[in-house]
Amino acid sequence: MPTIAPLRSSGGIPKRLRPVPPNVRAAVRFMVFGSSNDESRTSLGFIQAANLAGVKPDQMRRWLDKPQVRSLIATERKRFRTAICAGNEGALLEIRDKSKNDMARIASIRLLSEIEQSEETSTPLGATTPGVTIIISGSPAPNAIDPSETIAVPYRSYEPADEEEPQIALDPIFKP
Repeated sequence: MPTIAPLRSSGGIPKRLRPVPPNVRAAVRFMVFGSSNDESRTSLGFIQAANLAGVKPDQMRRWLDKPQVRSLIATERKRFRTAICAGNEGALLEIRDKSKNDMARIASIRLLSEIEQSEETSTPLGATTPGVTIIISGSPAPNAIDPSETIAVPYRSYEPADEEEPQIALDPIFKP
């Protein structure tokens, strides 16, 4: 018999996640981007989105609990934010050129120059830069111990008294 217990039991092969069906993908896109027929492109609730995509609402509710659909929603939302932020510079340009409010014009000019500077100095997403960061603060650490406040604790050795070891009562069937 082995003396070492196994580190892992021999279970089955992990299940692969089921791919998201095209109609559920379409419902997720309706939930994030809205309907292409609607000019306002307001996002839809999951029941309306499910009806437009041809999915039953109870099935859509079950699909929303799955990790692959949650990941899809997060990805689609990121794509949506990227798409709507792509026109920010154009909107700032329009404010700068056509606004009657001078404070709004100045703010848009500052923001445009900050965007330009941040793009020049930014590192790629997730990239690390070499170096060491040293933080110098003027106050001592909150849990610092002042050496003048220490207390000496007297050392006292402990020697057990000469006592007899307690006798263990054995069961009557085990007689020495």
